[in-house]
Amino acid sequence: MSNAARIETPPSQPEKSPSLLVVAALFMLIAWALFIPLIVETSVVQAVWAADFSKVPYTAQQALAFSFIHPFMVAFVAIGLLIRGKRPRAVVQTLLFSAGCAALLLLPRVLLSPASVYASALARIVILVACAVPLLLLAKRRGTLLPGSGIPAALLCVGLFALPWVRLGALGDRIDILFGLGEGLAIGLLACGMLGGLLIPGLRSINASPGWDLALGGATLLAALIGIGGAIGQDDVQALMMPVLAGVAFPAMAVALPDRNRQNGLLAPFLLVGLVAALPLLFADPREVALVVAASDDTYKFTQAAASWTTLIGLLIWGAFQLLARRMPEPGPAPVMAALAAAALLGAGAAYATSGQTGLYGNHAFVILKEQADLSGAANIADVTERRRFVYKTLVDQADRTQAELRQLLDQRGVAYTPFYMVNAIEVDGDVLLQQELAQRPEVDRVIFSQALRPLPEPLPFEPGTDDPPSDVSWGISVIQADRVWDELGVRGKGIVIGQSDSGADWQHAALR
Repeated sequence: MSNAARIETPPSQPEKSPSLLVVAALFMLIAWALFIPLIVETSVVQAVWAADFSKVPYTAQQALAFSFIHPFMVAFVAIGLLIRGKRPRAVVQTLLFSAGCAALLLLPRVLLSPASVYASALARIVILVACAVPLLLLAKRRGTLLPGSGIPAALLCVGLFALPWVRLGALGDRIDILFGLGEGLAIGLLACGMLGGLLIPGLRSINASPGWDLALGGATLLAALIGIGGAIGQDDVQALMMPVLAGVAFPAMAVALPDRNRQNGLLAPFLLVGLVAALPLLFADPREVALVVAASDDTYKFTQAAASWTTLIGLLIWGAFQLLARRMPEPGPAPVMAALAAAALLGAGAAYATSGQTGLYGNHAFVILKEQADLSGAANIADVTERRRFVYKTLVDQADRTQAELRQLLDQRGVAYTPFYMVNAIEVDGDVLLQQELAQRPEVDRVIFSQALRPLPEPLPFEPGTDDPPSDVSWGISVIQADRVWDELGVRGKGIVIGQSDSGADWQHAALR
C-alpha cells in the first residue's frame, strides 16, 4: 500500500474534551430549558384558576394555550448548535426535541375539555409513541438499541420510588390503571429514544469519566423530562409529573450509561422511567389534584408529599451512583443487585398490603332516566301530611318501575349501585366502558360523572375555621350574579326556606318543621 493511500485513510481519533467555557455554556442552556417550563406552567395554571372567566373574553381552555410559550422559549437553546462537537450537539438536540414533543402534548389539553380524561390520555399516548419511534430507529442505526445490563438496578430504583406512592396514594379502576400504565410507559419509551438516539451517542464521542457523563447526561435528561412532564395531564397533574420525572432523570441516566464493555442499556431506562412516571397516574386521581384547592385539599397534600419524596429518593440514588460511578454494573445479571431489586419490589408490595389503601376505587356515575315523576297533582292536596305521602309514593313508585331492568342488569353483573327516587337516577360504581353501555340504553337520558374520592392514608383531625366572615361579595356570589339580583331587583330571598346538607341538617330546626 502506498503512502498516499495510507494518508487518505487515517485512523479515527477520539473527539477532544470540551473547554470549560463550552461546559459552562451547555449548563446555562440546560438551566434555561429546565426553569422555563417550571415558570410558564406554574404561571399559566395559577392564572387560569385566579381568573374570573365570567368577566374576561376568553375561556379557561383558551388561557391554557399560553402554555405553548414554554416550548418556543426553550427553542432558544438552538443557539447551542453553533458550538462545535458531538457532545454539545447531542445535548442541544435532546433539549430541542423534548420541547417539540411538549408542544405536541399540549394540544389535547387545549383542544379537549377537562372532562375528557381518557380521550386526552389516549391522544398523549399516541403522540409520545409517535415521537419515540423515529428516535428508536435512529438508535438502532447507531447501534445503541441494546438491552444492556442495568435492569436489576432499574428495578431496585422502581421499588424505592414506589414506596411513597403505595403508602400515600390509592389506585383507580381497571381503566384508570390501563391508561395510567400506558401513558407512563409511553413516557419511558420517549426517554429511551432520546437517550439511545441522541444523547448517549454524543456522550460516548469522547472518553470522559463516568461521573462526568452522569452529570452532563443526567442534567440534560432532567431538563427534557421536566418539559415533557409540564405538558402531561388534562387537569393539574403536571404539578405531580414534573417533580416525579425530575427525580427519575439521573437514575435513568445512570442505568443507561455504557458499562465497561461499552454496551448501552436502553431496556433499563425504559422500565425505570416508564414505571416511575406511571406512579402518579396510577395512585392519584387527576380530578383531585387541582391547584385551586392546593392550600386546603388534603388529597393534594398527600399526593404532593409523595411527589416530593420521589424527588428526594431520586437525589439520594443519584448520589449513590455518583459515588459508585467508577464501578458501574457489569454486563449480565448481578446476583447482589438482583437480590436487592427483588427485596425493594417485595418491600413496596408489603407496604401496599399492610399500610396502603388496597383495592380499586373507580369512577362513579349518575345514570339519569328519561321518565321523571309528575308531581303536579300535589298542588291540589290541602293536607300537608297527605301531600307529602303522595309525593313520596309517586317518586318511589316511578323509580321502582322505570329502574327495574337497569337494577336487574347491574345485579347480574355484580355491579354496586345506589338507587335514587327524588331524581329518577341510579348511582353506579362502574368504569367508563359500563357507563358508555348504559348511556346507549333507551330508558337512559344521560350519564354524568359522580366524583368518588379515593381514600386518604390516615384520618384527618377536625380543625374549626378561624377566618372572619367576608366583608365583601364573594367570588361565587358574583359569578352567579346574585349580587345583581339583590341590588337591581331588590330581591333578598326573604320568606324562602333554603336547605343544604353539606355537613348534615338538624331536622328538628324550626325552619324545617
